[in-house]
Amino acid sequence: DPLTRMFGLIRNRLIDDPAGCAAELAKHHQDLLQAIAALPIPVDGTVFEAATPFTSYCRLRALCETTRATLFYCDRYVDHTVFHRLLGCVPTAVKVTIITWPASKHKPAAWYAFIDVSRMYAKERPATYRLVVEPTFHDRWLQCDDQLFVLGGSVKDAGDKSVFTVSRMEPTPQNFQKVSDLVNNGTELFGPTQTTHA
Repeated sequence: DPLTRMFGLIRNRLIDDPAGCAAELAKHHQDLLQAIAALPIPVDGTVFEAATPFTSYCRLRALCETTRATLFYCDRYVDHTVFHRLLGCVPTAVKVTIITWPASKHKPAAWYAFIDVSRMYAKERPATYRLVVEPTFHDRWLQCDDQLFVLGGSVKDAGDKSVFTVSRMEPTPQNFQKVSDLVNNGTELFGPTQTTHA
């Protein structure tokens, strides 16, 4: 068990060899995240106060970086910051899908900035990244494996000027189907059917 091994390492070497201990922890970072993610800890809804953007960001990032298989992020007003804030820490084996509104519903400069970074992300994750546009949805959803959350707004604005909520939804087949329907009814800009990014 990786957690037990690392606990023993820290207990035995932290005082005498802190640099070696840190190097060993860095080497097993991904294994530790997977072991932590496997712990059966329920995640309930949270309301973040206004002016807590860093706390909100840390909570959302923790959800993303402990995802093991699939991550779906649905946001009408997604921007380029989603990649370095939340998706840069997602393990490369995780299938990441972003669902957003089409370009016509975005401000042009913001859309082009998002697409530029999306193309870079796609180059490094050609088999595990998908970008879909769909014009009819309203809510912001985050699915991390078998957990589904409704977000009180776009992650780019999380906790900035107003209260921000992360509400856990029941993991029912009907709720997961809503996310699947967005993907299935949308237009793929990059992914299995569009291997060249739009």
